Amino acid sequence: MTRADLERRLRDARWPEPAADLRARVLAAAPVLNQRVTWSDRVWFSRRWRVAAAAAAAGAIAMFSLPDAADAIRLVPTPQALAEAQVIDEAGRDIGLPATVAQALAHRTLRIDARASLADRTRLTLEALVVEGETK
Repeated sequence: MTRADLERRLRDARWPEPAADLRARVLAAAPVLNQRVTWSDRVWFSRRWRVAAAAAAAGAIAMFSLPDAADAIRLVPTPQALAEAQVIDEAGRDIGLPATVAQALAHRTLRIDARASLADRTRLTLEALVVEGETK
């Protein structure tokens, strides 16, 4: 008889049932605790909570992947900003910068001007609301 045969016979053997009085003594000696289920247990073991957490995480990732509203607004640059961008583009080409770098610098000037004008409009709107007494 090999060790594998012995282990198989032990696993297949029928174990005797404990006596009823032994079971009663063990259950009587065991402390009965009336524990409440905590919120963390509910969250961890609840399928609804796990699905809701996964949906919230997916929603947060989706929101961060969307472009900002300030970037999505198309603002018309002022004539002064256009003139400055043209001067920057011409100066960049005169000093020997590649055309793409000069254009990138000019576009950056226009974006900075557009953001500044958006910030100015927001500030003026908030000041108008304060004057009217409608602050929130």
